[in-house]
Amino acid sequence: MHPGLILWPLAAFLAAAGLTLIAPPRSRGIYLAPVGCTTAFICTLAALGVAMYR
Repeated sequence: MHPGLILWPLAAFLAAAGLTLIAPPRSRGIYLAPVGCTTAFICTLAALGVAMYR
């Protein structure tokens, strides 16, 4: 398996988690909910792609 198939979804999750540091405390959900859902969707697509590739 190519390492990039694991590294870029991990980087996307770390970027989403890093937003907790810069998001305003009162409205974290406004920033994090869309980013978290998008990241989960991208990682699901990556997992599907890997499953279809194998």
